[in-house]
Amino acid sequence: MRLVRMLGAVGLLWCAVWAALALALPAAATRARQALEARGWQVATGPVRAGGFPLAIAGDAGPAEIALPDGAGVLRAERLSLSAPLLAPVTLRAGDGGAVAVVLPAARVTVAAARAEVEAVLRPTPALTFRRASARLSDVAVTLAGGVIGAERAEARLSARPGQPAVLGFEAEIAGLALPAALVDRIAAAGALPAGLPRLNLAAEAAFTRPWDRAALDGPPPQPMRLTLRRAAADWGAVSAEAEGLLRIDPEGVPEGEIRLSLPDAGAALGLAVAAGLLPEPLASRLARLAPPRQAAAAGPRRFGLTFTFRDGRVLLGGADLGAAPAIRLP
Repeated sequence: MRLVRMLGAVGLLWCAVWAALALALPAAATRARQALEARGWQVATGPVRAGGFPLAIAGDAGPAEIALPDGAGVLRAERLSLSAPLLAPVTLRAGDGGAVAVVLPAARVTVAAARAEVEAVLRPTPALTFRRASARLSDVAVTLAGGVIGAERAEARLSARPGQPAVLGFEAEIAGLALPAALVDRIAAAGALPAGLPRLNLAAEAAFTRPWDRAALDGPPPQPMRLTLRRAAADWGAVSAEAEGLLRIDPEGVPEGEIRLSLPDAGAALGLAVAAGLLPEPLASRLARLAPPRQAAAAGPRRFGLTFTFRDGRVLLGGADLGAAPAIRLP
């Protein structure tokens, strides 16, 4: 009987604590929004509704639009929510099956998904250090200066390395990738090819100058110091390409290193690159002469490798200078 009374008292105490936290949540959300707006953010959400009883404190803000300072980017989501389970990481969610859009004006890039489930998990400490994130997107459209890239489905995972919060691993799987119409038209003369890629897989890792946490919101974002492309693989008609490499990035964003591209048929791939305007014809002809001869199927395929060298701010391929290397810096 004493145990029952003790459990009842603990339960009543927790109910009181949870109720107090739930009542304080809208005010805490307002203070957080005001703190962000004081730093130049723009935050527009619906009224915060508390939930999650009995093992979590959760807040649902409904439709949301969040703009970064200086117009660096905008997030729009049909639903934005936060959950803080007892003795567990803090979880932010966007979309929950609704539409999500990210706009990056400086890069002239817009990413929109008709249906999205985006989740970010933070360590339950005052610093709120990033732990992991995942995204499941359907009917995706990426608008670039050169056109629109679509995808039927995309899944991505981002996670901090244990014990090294400034190192993030990234994996992505994209299905039904549709290329910009202008690019498809340019390469149509190179052969009969589908208008998109049935699959694209990517695994990479990035090391930053400092962890992604609450302090990263107060000033310039952490900048990448090293990018490791563990594997990228894509199929496009008869062309099956794989890539890997490592780039080290100086404080100015200039990359140094190599990206190695592996192809089964050098002639077809180089012809596509010329048609797409990615390689000049003389360089493609020189590289084609370096390709191994085709072999019978019984002997097994021999893949042709291209190495892109990033050195002194330039990109080199086969001894030819392809132009200035892009600066790799976050705005």
